[in-house]
Amino acid sequence: MSHAYDYNGVVVAPSAPKKVLRTVKKTIHLDSADRDTSKFFTNGDWVAYLPRNYQNVTKIHLKSAEFPPLMPINGSVAYIASIAFSSPTATYTVGSTVGITPGSTVVIASATTAGNNGRFTVATVPSATTFTISNTNGAAQAGAVGTVTVVTSAAGAVSHEYAKGANSFVLTNFSADTPVTAPVYYFTIELAGLNKTDETVVGGNKSTLTDNFFAKIPTMTQTYGSTSFIEYNESANHDTTAVFSPPIENLDRLQIQTRLHSQQDNSAFIYWTSDGALATASNRSGTADYNLTLEIEYLENAFDEFSSFETRIRQ
Repeated sequence: MSHAYDYNGVVVAPSAPKKVLRTVKKTIHLDSADRDTSKFFTNGDWVAYLPRNYQNVTKIHLKSAEFPPLMPINGSVAYIASIAFSSPTATYTVGSTVGITPGSTVVIASATTAGNNGRFTVATVPSATTFTISNTNGAAQAGAVGTVTVVTSAAGAVSHEYAKGANSFVLTNFSADTPVTAPVYYFTIELAGLNKTDETVVGGNKSTLTDNFFAKIPTMTQTYGSTSFIEYNESANHDTTAVFSPPIENLDRLQIQTRLHSQQDNSAFIYWTSDGALATASNRSGTADYNLTLEIEYLENAFDEFSSFETRIRQ
C-alpha cells in the first residue's frame, strides 16, 4: 500500500524524521547550605543531589564559585591604653575605635595579663576611645598595654583528618581539628569519581595521583563593602573543564570534597566555620557556607528538523 497521496497535482508523503544526538548545556547552582547536615556535619565532604538525572554527560565545567576566606581577615589595629575589668564585662580604652561596632569580633593580643588575650565580641562602643566586651574569660583583670585588632571577616577554614572520625553528626569527631593558620595560596575541589586533573607528588611518584582533583581555587580574597570572600570565575581564572569520553551514563549526585595540597593522599579535608574555630552545632552555617556554579553538557536524543510532509512537484 502506497503512503504517497496525490493532492492537486502534487505527490505528498509523511516524512520520516530521524533521532539525532544533540549537545545540551545546563547550568546548576550548588550551595553547601543545602547539604543534609544530619549526614554531613561540615561542608568539607558532602553529597549534592542534582535536580534531575543527567544522562550521557560529556563535560562538567566550573563557571564560578565563592568561598569564605581560609583564615579570618583582620582590619584596623589599635593600641590598648588601659583595661577596666568588671566581671563579666571589660572596658578598653584605645587610641581609636574606628571599625569597632557592637557585635563585631576583635582579637586582643600582647596584653599585660595573658588572661585578657583572646577573641571577643564587642558589646557596646560608649565613646570614640572606649569599647566594652561581654564574653570575657575568668582570667581577665584590669591592666594595660596590648593591641586590639578588628576582625573584618571571622570565617575561616579548619582541617579534619578522616582518622579522627567521619564527617557525621558526632561532635567528638572534630575535637582534634586544627584551624588553617599558615598562608595557603590555593586549595582544591574534588568531585569523587569525576576528577580529571593529575597532581605531582614529593619523590616523583608517577602512578598514584592521576585524576586526583577537579579544580584548583586560588585563595586571593575579594572585598565588597564589609564582606570578604574568595571568588573564582571562568573569565578571570584558569579554565576548569572535565571531559568524559565515553560519556557518563547517569549522573544524579556529586560528592564534593575540599582539601589542601598537603592533604593529597585523601587522608583529610578542610571545612569552613563562621568563626574559624572547630566545628560546633552553631558555627557551620551563614558565612561558613560556599557555592559552586557548574555547567553540565550532555547528549540528548531529539528528532531532526524536517517538515511534517515531503513533497514532489509532478513533472
